[in-house]
Amino acid sequence: MSLGLCIECGAYRAGSVARSSPCVRCGGAAPAWERVPLTLGGLARRVVVGAALVGGAVLLVGSAYVLCSRWLFPPGGARVLQVVLAAGMVAGGGLGAVGLLRQAVERLFQREHRHDQGEGDRRGQARALFGRVRQATGGATRDRGLFAPGTPALEALPVFVNMRVLAPDIGRALRAPQPKAVDIAVLAALLGLASRGRCELVLRVTHGWQRPTGSVLRRDAERYTLRVRPTARAGALPREDGWLENALLTALEAVSSTPPGRTPSPAGGRVAGSPYRSGAPAVRAPREGSMPIETLMGALTGGRHKARRWLHGVLRAQAAGAGALSHEAKVTAAARVGPELAAVLRLRRAGAGAGPVPAAALLAQVREGLALGGRGA
Repeated sequence: MSLGLCIECGAYRAGSVARSSPCVRCGGAAPAWERVPLTLGGLARRVVVGAALVGGAVLLVGSAYVLCSRWLFPPGGARVLQVVLAAGMVAGGGLGAVGLLRQAVERLFQREHRHDQGEGDRRGQARALFGRVRQATGGATRDRGLFAPGTPALEALPVFVNMRVLAPDIGRALRAPQPKAVDIAVLAALLGLASRGRCELVLRVTHGWQRPTGSVLRRDAERYTLRVRPTARAGALPREDGWLENALLTALEAVSSTPPGRTPSPAGGRVAGSPYRSGAPAVRAPREGSMPIETLMGALTGGRHKARRWLHGVLRAQAAGAGALSHEAKVTAAARVGPELAAVLRLRRAGAGAGPVPAAALLAQVREGLALGGRGA
């Protein structure tokens, strides 16, 4: 029998609602709970634990009976002590025995259920006793569509060279310690590329919930993750100027065009020859599907052990090159990109414990990918 428990929000389904109907509360598809088969070894462990719990209950009841049935000590203070012990055993021992018997029944007759549905990433676990849920956890991840914050003028290099000016605004927006300049630069490059249609950032949101006692429902705050994928029309767009933008597009093209099971060639700073940055139509369509941001970071840095330090050196060399900005130009660029970047990084204001906006989640993924140097992708 499938549990009448929504895997996406944890709400009970009303008895009048068909099992195959969507959830009335969240609109989620009908759950597909499966009962975990009970093995011979699992049954043996249940019997042993249940017998031990029953034995403990019998011991408590027997002790209370012995203390109440006859005097065990001669008249005097010892009998007063027996009366006190007997009263304590009747009150506390009785409740303890009932609790042990209840646990024994649950151990013997509870059934385990699981929900592992790859489509939509809907997963959960539950324990039920005679069809009633005693404990359950679950959650689901849904695609929320594309994330393009509308910042087409955002580029990595002006952000990188203006980090000292932008740091206060970014720190206030994040309500957290200031991230590394390289992390913010990569974030700005990805947001700008997505806003200009060079790539697509696919937003995914995860809803989680818990029922620790079977009746009290606790819902977790929404968690955001983003995945990236190239677009078939990227090659027809105007040429990108920034080195980091071009390196990201090259790494993205390398990963997306690599057959499954093979390791993509890392970008390693090479940006030539990519149809996603050349200004010409793409020579082949990208492979369907999106990739984790951490995988893109690994391809961008070539799996270097100290990826962030290497990328920082490359960006510093570019900033000090022939196209270096004057102080006045830096201040002007900071005034232009600062408000846009702080706006997309601002935390949600609604509700206590609310999670960050997608851009802040994207920054966390960029930071994790650079910290791993691509080795965990």
